[in-house]
Amino acid sequence: MRILVLLFLIFGISEAEINRGMRLVMEKEPKIAFLVANSKYRQSEFFRDLKNPKNDVQAIAKKLKKLGFRVMTGYNLSDIALQKKLKRFYSFLKRAENGVGLFYYAGHGIEVGGVNYLIPSDINVEEAEYVPYRATPLNPIIEKMEKTGKRLNIAVLDACRENPFESRGGIHKGGLASFSASGTFIAYSAESGKMASDGKGKFSPFAKAFLKHIEKPQKIEEFFKDVRRDVRIETHKNQTPATYNLIDGDFYFVLPKKGDDISYFPQKVSNYSESQKHRLYISITPNNARVRIMNINPKYRDGIDLGTDKALVEVTKSGYRKYLKWHRNLEDNTILDIELERKKVVRVEKPKNSYSSKSWRDDKTGLIWQKNISLARRNWKEAISYCKDLVYDGNSDWRLPTIWELKTLLTINSFDSRNSDLGKVYIKYPLVKSLKEIKYNWFWSIKNTDSIKMDFNTGLDNNSHQNKYEYVRCVR
Repeated sequence: MRILVLLFLIFGISEAEINRGMRLVMEKEPKIAFLVANSKYRQSEFFRDLKNPKNDVQAIAKKLKKLGFRVMTGYNLSDIALQKKLKRFYSFLKRAENGVGLFYYAGHGIEVGGVNYLIPSDINVEEAEYVPYRATPLNPIIEKMEKTGKRLNIAVLDACRENPFESRGGIHKGGLASFSASGTFIAYSAESGKMASDGKGKFSPFAKAFLKHIEKPQKIEEFFKDVRRDVRIETHKNQTPATYNLIDGDFYFVLPKKGDDISYFPQKVSNYSESQKHRLYISITPNNARVRIMNINPKYRDGIDLGTDKALVEVTKSGYRKYLKWHRNLEDNTILDIELERKKVVRVEKPKNSYSSKSWRDDKTGLIWQKNISLARRNWKEAISYCKDLVYDGNSDWRLPTIWELKTLLTINSFDSRNSDLGKVYIKYPLVKSLKEIKYNWFWSIKNTDSIKMDFNTGLDNNSHQNKYEYVRCVR
């Protein structure tokens, strides 16, 4: 496994100000962290499961909580799930005045076309060219954190950098694109283009060293010197973390005691946490829902001290199902991430033989087809559920077509799809425009024969693994 760690700090405080004013700022400023561990990649034939990300994130989250960080975590997230949690993370950063933001990612990550991508746990692509459509680019995360107005931001990328699309015949290749920017501190757990070890123990060599030295009161430059030394020793000099320092000020995970030598003084972590408190933060979707803590009298507010380690949380909003759940053994600075579920809307259906501009009725077969297809690709079981739950054009009796029904859409003559990647397509003309924005033309059918998907570029059908991701067009 090859691991890269990227830290970036953005602030404009001079070194001369650290001893007085900056100490006061650092002691009281809010610190918010979002940690992600993607270790399961069971839908992919190329990205293997990873052993350490979950262990690394759990241990580092625990350390950060002791150091006064409010911590959000996510495990084995899809791209969509990660984007949703990132949106809530940015919201927390904006609501906290100044302070520190930290993003930590452990899992697969590769570079494609000069862009670094975090690989979601549900990825299922067979060629590198499709990675940008299914993975999460790193740079926008950094840019959006910068825009939240924090005194400084920290991003840690602890990612397996092996590119499975370039590794062949036992030769491992990969590496992320180099990244540097003014006002940032960048640290790589291995030199650019070099392999980094996953380790034989509970943690990766880098995470192990990171955990060992994070409680030591020293500047971030000294912190990474210690991490670099330990990683080189453990890997017999096969792995060397590299840093790029473009910052003007200082940062400490743990501040030294006043008057002590900042180069080294073992500081007790208890001085930097308030374990007697149970402060709670709740991230909700939709963000205007009502929140109540039913087992205490005060009204909920961000950072409320519960006075106990348990909370009966109620979240309500018109049009959504009520959330009511006990949360127990809560630590200080806990963040709960709650998303309400919409109530299912019951609509009056139009007569079964009706259709409109959103649907197309094939007069030869009597079938009514969905015109505006979803650009999201789904596996076979998801495709069945999507059509079953679809309420579209005033109707809810949609279903996945059979392979024979899909074949009724084929034409002898081809049409221009208006998509240079697709070229000509063999599908009845009223449905041509719906293919304009998709990359290729495989569509799922219900499995009543050995063939369960079909390509409208070639007119061929094919039996496919049900965990692959293809497009869906529903019929009624």
